[in-house]
Amino acid sequence: MIVDMIVLNAYAIPSTTEFDQFYAPMIDWYTQIADHYRYARNITSIATNLLMRFAALHEFDNVLSPLHHAFSSSSKHLKRSFQLTAMSAFLLASKVAGEYGMTPVILSGLSRGLFTKEDIVRGEEAILEGLR
Repeated sequence: MIVDMIVLNAYAIPSTTEFDQFYAPMIDWYTQIADHYRYARNITSIATNLLMRFAALHEFDNVLSPLHHAFSSSSKHLKRSFQLTAMSAFLLASKVAGEYGMTPVILSGLSRGLFTKEDIVRGEEAILEGLR
């Protein structure tokens, strides 16, 4: 876990405000989902690593805006784009490290209708392309 955090910090060190506003709640969510679905806790580190590496290389607005251009305020749009990217990162992490992969359908349900399974798959594709 310590190695993951060192690698993670080599890519992006968010400001305290960014961390508190975006990353900390998502890391808590990752942990809850990992526990609920009985994944090893390292899936949280992997998902966070993917998310922060992607964030360090790309602006969420630029990469994911075609998915959610309907959001009116830019801060709301940024938050939604971040959430979609975070959910997609968890999907990727579950495929890499989990005994079984999380599905886009389950994650769509966990988003309470905010994202479709197609949105999550597109987010996953954006991460894969963006980290290539």
